[in-house]
Amino acid sequence: MKNILYQESIVEIKHLFHIMKITALALFIFVGTAFATESYSQVMKVTVVADKISTGKVINEIEKQTDYLFVYNVNEVNLQRTIQVNAENKSVAEVLNKVFEGTNIYYAMEGKNIMLMSRTKENQSANQTNKVTGVVKDTNGETIIGANVTVKGQSIGTITDIDGRFVIDAPANAVLQITYIGYIAQEVKYWK
Repeated sequence: MKNILYQESIVEIKHLFHIMKITALALFIFVGTAFATESYSQVMKVTVVADKISTGKVINEIEKQTDYLFVYNVNEVNLQRTIQVNAENKSVAEVLNKVFEGTNIYYAMEGKNIMLMSRTKENQSANQTNKVTGVVKDTNGETIIGANVTVKGQSIGTITDIDGRFVIDAPANAVLQITYIGYIAQEVKYWK
């Protein structure tokens, strides 16, 4: 009889642990959904109020008030352009829409980075690009995995695959820059 009671209590304890596991999982899911908030870009608010302020100063002010970091080509974005901004406790997206209204600049938010890009350059290069393929090898003829291949002067780039091969969209008469840690950078002229 002692043995039967002991076995029944073990079954009850196992059942109790099973219920506790399910309860802990349900609690974890509940707490996770209860504290779920909007994404970072939708929540971050900034205040920028000025009659005549340069685009560069607005970007600096957004970087000071948030964790955002702006990435842009200084040749494409006019940082000296003066604008009027009246944004009190507005989202970063609303401020950027106002700042770049009427220009050829658009932005993309990726995590805590904001990339500023020119529409005309992108449209021109999209219409006049060619698919360039190649293989990157060292002086011994061995393929290089993970070499960076970029179009000189533009933000177009790729890396080589496991066979050292790459495919990149490049405009006619472009110069391809090939770099890899520990190797001297190379430039190769591509012409159609």
